[in-house]
Order: sequence, then C-alpha cells, then structure tokens
Amino acid sequence: MNGQRLKILMLEHNPSFVRLMKRALSQAHAGNVAVVDVSSIEEAKAHLKEEHFDVLVLDLLSSQTNGDPLGAFDHLHRLYPSIPIVVLSGEDNDELSLQAMRRGAQDYLIKDKVTGQLLVRSLRYAIERQHMLDVMRRLAMLDEVTGLYNRNGFLTLVNQQMQLSRRTERKFVMLLIDLQLPPQTKGEKGRELKARLLTQLADLLRNTFRSSDILARLDDTEFAVLAIDVAKGHKDHLLARLNKSVLTWNVQNPDGIHLNLKIGTTIFSGNERNRVEELIAQARESMGPTSLGE
Repeated sequence: MNGQRLKILMLEHNPSFVRLMKRALSQAHAGNVAVVDVSSIEEAKAHLKEEHFDVLVLDLLSSQTNGDPLGAFDHLHRLYPSIPIVVLSGEDNDELSLQAMRRGAQDYLIKDKVTGQLLVRSLRYAIERQHMLDVMRRLAMLDEVTGLYNRNGFLTLVNQQMQLSRRTERKFVMLLIDLQLPPQTKGEKGRELKARLLTQLADLLRNTFRSSDILARLDDTEFAVLAIDVAKGHKDHLLARLNKSVLTWNVQNPDGIHLNLKIGTTIFSGNERNRVEELIAQARESMGPTSLGE
C-alpha cells in the first residue's frame, strides 16, 4: 500500500494518543494518510454509515460497553463485517487477545508498544487479509460438507499469507490433518457416519484455533490449518491444544465413535521461496505412525 491513500477511522478517547498516532502514521506511511478520530461508538457508526474507510482502529478502553471490553467490537463487527478492525489495548492480556482474534479482529496491539511503522504494517496486513477473505466469500471457495475452505481457497489464501510473511517477517505453522476413518464408514451404509465425522472434525478445529487462522478440507479426509504469526517454539503448544480437544471430544461423544487423527507440520519463517504445494508436501512427509485421539 506504499504510495496509496490510507483512510482510517480511529475510535480513541485520548486526544494526545490520537495526535501521536497521526504524526507517527504520516511519517511511516509513504502515501497520503487520512485519520478520522471519534470518541464514541455512536460517532463511529455515523461515519461508517456515510463514508468508506480502509480500516477501523478500535481502542478497547474507549469502546467497552457494560464492562465487556469486546462489546463494542462485537457490535461494530456484526454491523460492518467487511471492514478490517485492529484492536488497541492498554494491557498485554493473552486471553483477551485470543478472544478478540477468535471473534474476527485482524490484529491486537499494545498501546505503549505501538510505533508508526508497526501500526502501518498491522493496518496493511489487516486490509489485505480482509480483502482476501471477501474475495473468498465472493468466489465461494468453500467445502460444501464442512463449510471450511476447500483446496483452491486454501491455496489462494496461503499464497497470499506467504507474500505477507516475506514482507512483514511473520512466521506461520501449517498443520496437515488426516482423519483415520473407522470401519463403520465403509460402503453405502457408512456414508452418513463419514459425513458426520467430517463436520464434527471441522467444528472441533474451529473451536480449537483462532478465527484468524486458515482452516480447510483439502481432500476426502485431509484437513489443513495455517496458524498465523506463531513462533517456532509454539508448534508443540498448538499440537498439545489440538490433542486435548480431540481427547475431550472422544470422551464426550455419545455414539462411541472416536476421532483418530494423523498430524504433520511444517514451519514457514518468511525467508523461504517455497510454493504452497511444497509446504503441504513437507507437512505430509512429517506425519508419524502415531495418531491423536488414540
């Protein structure tokens, strides 16, 4: 977006912080920056109704409703789902950050750590990510059975994410997940059970990973997850979280049919020249003989 106009709506009650961000943005962004600042949700809604903005920057302290720090975010995101929202917070709260990302925020930034360059990078990422999500919706690149992205949608979004990662140095982890079908799913009689297991796995993945991560069904029983902005050392944490979800689901499943998953992983650090298919192949090759859920 260098050299282009960037129009930002900022919901922030602190005028000093607004002035600081305006100055930092004008210095960090090569193009023209227009920032419209408001101090209330009603003002923000009035501007969004009448004008086009590239991105909304939302301060949680300025916008919380009835003690809920994400109440205003939920309200605005529901009314204007196509505008990317970057959340600002005065506290480094991992749980709040996770909740915001799961509910659809494109980024979560700590106010006392924000620089003009960091904010521009975050806004650029948010706008491009939202644009690609909108494109995917228009092209209906979704799997009919699970509602996740299909193979074409996944390849397109991951390719876009790889380009962003090379520019922003954001790492990501790709998980390849193969659902091991039980004998009961064989033949004509097992078709309904197979479809149910596929949709249940899709729901489990949605509940386990962030809404900003990319989930897909690539093939018959093969699923993929792209966990964005994940450090190399956190890969085992992702696998442990998925394993816990699978074990919990298997214990609670009333019909006694267990999910049994084989997992492969690969890490993209932003400086490789791999293609998406090569990353998928790397993850597939890393699959071991043991499975989650056994």
